[in-house]
Amino acid sequence: MKRFLAVVLTLVMVLSLAACGGTGGNGGSEKGSLSAKSTVGDSLAPAGKSDDGQNSNDDGETTKLILYMASAGNMEDAPLVAEKVNAYIKPLINAEISLNYVNMGSYSEQVGLMMRSGETIDLLFSLETDARNYIRQEAVLPLDDLLATYGSGIIEQIGKDNLEAARVNGSIYSLPTLKDMAISRMFVYNREMAEAAGVDFSNVKTIEDLTDIFAKVKEVYPDCSMFGGAGGNAVNFTSWTWDSLGDSMGVLMDYGQSLDVVDLFETDEYRQLCELMHQWYEAGYIEKDFATSSETWTSRMQAKTAFGGITSYKPGALASVEEQTGLSCGCVVLTDALAYTSSIVNTNWMIPSSTANADKAMEMMALLYTDPTVANLLLNGIEGVHYEENEDGTIRRIDPDNCKYQQFLGWAYGNQFITKVWEGNDLDVYEKTREFNDSAIKSRALGFAFDNSSVVNELTACNNVANKYRTSLECGDVDPNEVLPKFIEELKSAGIDKIVAEKQAQLNAWADK
Repeated sequence: MKRFLAVVLTLVMVLSLAACGGTGGNGGSEKGSLSAKSTVGDSLAPAGKSDDGQNSNDDGETTKLILYMASAGNMEDAPLVAEKVNAYIKPLINAEISLNYVNMGSYSEQVGLMMRSGETIDLLFSLETDARNYIRQEAVLPLDDLLATYGSGIIEQIGKDNLEAARVNGSIYSLPTLKDMAISRMFVYNREMAEAAGVDFSNVKTIEDLTDIFAKVKEVYPDCSMFGGAGGNAVNFTSWTWDSLGDSMGVLMDYGQSLDVVDLFETDEYRQLCELMHQWYEAGYIEKDFATSSETWTSRMQAKTAFGGITSYKPGALASVEEQTGLSCGCVVLTDALAYTSSIVNTNWMIPSSTANADKAMEMMALLYTDPTVANLLLNGIEGVHYEENEDGTIRRIDPDNCKYQQFLGWAYGNQFITKVWEGNDLDVYEKTREFNDSAIKSRALGFAFDNSSVVNELTACNNVANKYRTSLECGDVDPNEVLPKFIEELKSAGIDKIVAEKQAQLNAWADK
């Protein structure tokens, strides 16, 4: 779980986002930032109501909706939260939900198995790779007509341009979650350790600049690793300064400003990153068992066995890391923010084909994206039970160590922009996040979605090869001068050139429209 959670925290965040994707905040919308709330309250009719405010779902049997969501902590009180949600939504849309949480570490595997078996699910969270598979398998519904009829307010919240990034083969199959929709990478460090070592981050502009910092901190903390990892744990460069075009098997370099699709693993930039990791490994800045350890960089920081790690930057991201680790942290941004298709659709909500309640599912989706009460309950739990409000309008856990509805996945929950802000964040954190999204470098391929149906076998083979080599290369425990050529050769044998060519052809056709 920890290993996968860290991914999403950058993507993510990766992550994410996670992400890891990145780290992802607990957060929500602020009292001091009412733009999202006023849009919902003043100009949109709530889901399930007509424009004159009359409930359109008074008659008939109450629909039971099955939701599957990812979790990252103790969710023992999920039935209690569901009860509160149902009391609120039943008068609005004459529906009730069953909340089903699956640990993020096994979410894709478990829910994917359920989807393949045709088990009834009405709404589900999905990561981009899973979403692409579901679309190819026709396991999810196109949403265009449902959005137009039952999705009041969703488009206004997500934005038409962002929604277009989710279009595949002419149809929208998923709704991107509202979060940081661009990727910028930062190094987060233990401020106390940095001050004790007397290091100055003001001149750190690139990842290579961290080497001198590590040398100084290592002198003071010889038993501590300097680099605890990134969102993907040992896979440290799932995102950087390139547009991954969905799967990293054929990318656009230079922040997506070139439309020439290339094999990432043959580029000088990837080789240099692997060489840097090996240099750090040899210098003792990375733990020797890094490639096989299940620990995340945040857990290493919390245990004070690591000085820092890499995750996605966004407004409020540092406060989120501090909450997770319990440390006073600093950060330095290493890459510019880049918006591309995958940075927008890396986390989504979808309606499976197995549902018999597509209309009600979309009405529930509308509440998830436009109604602060629903969004707050699902993301943060119950006020007075799981959290309480501070004088400044932020919120905090009532009992952090024993909370039974503990979420760190704001970026996965539809529209976190209309929820309350966690302490440690500025009240306008989500206004700043929207500004961050708007100011990011835009890949020239933003909106392009690769149809991988003709190269599924090659993608599977190449991913198997990548799984064999990337961890060792990106955690530094092998010499890239020896191993990287083998990696590249096996990728070619697995068919990466065919994937690159197919991506290039589709991208050219897309760009010519």
